[in-house]
Formats: sequence, C-alpha cells, structure tokens
Amino acid sequence: MKTREEVEQLKSAWLQDSWDDLEVEEGYGEYFTELILFRRRVEQARIINREKRHKQLESYICPEMSDLNISRFTYCQVEKCAFWDSNFEKCLMILPAYFESCQKARSER
Repeated sequence: MKTREEVEQLKSAWLQDSWDDLEVEEGYGEYFTELILFRRRVEQARIINREKRHKQLESYICPEMSDLNISRFTYCQVEKCAFWDSNFEKCLMILPAYFESCQKARSER
C-alpha cells in the first residue's frame, strides 16, 4: 500500500506533466476514487481558467487588425486568428515585445 506522501508526490508529478488516466497508475488502486476526483477537479479548473483568459483576450484590440476599420475584425479572435500560437497560448503579435523585454532585462544585469 502506498503512503500518503507517495500519493501526494504522484499528484504533484501529474500536475507537472499531466498524463492521461492518473487514477489507474500502477500500485495506487486503493486511491482510485481520490485520484480520479483530483484529476477531474484539476481538469475542470483548467478549463474554467482557460475560458476566463480567453474572455479577457477577446476584449483586446488586435494591433494587426485595427487598421482595417472593420469593427468585427478589430478584437482578438482567440485561437481563430492566424497570429495565435497554441504552443505558447499567446498571440504571436505580443511575442516580439516579450523577447525585446527579455533582451533588455539581460542587458541591464
């Protein structure tokens, strides 16, 4: 039987690298219910946070589209826009500014 510490370590590892079916991890059968509830709670919280973030992003005016003067295209079209990068979960239009600020921070050290 796994200890409470081992169960918490498993949960922590899963949070870092969320693989499918945490609850069927070998050796943790007696914690099946706890692990499945944990996984579902975390996944639901991630969905809610992602939706909140998308709502916030949708209100931002896209710097590339605002010059078109077509109101339906002036706001960020989260994940539908050609500038959306799903790996970074960010609009690629903000990445140059991010890299510029990183470079500036390094040069000021």
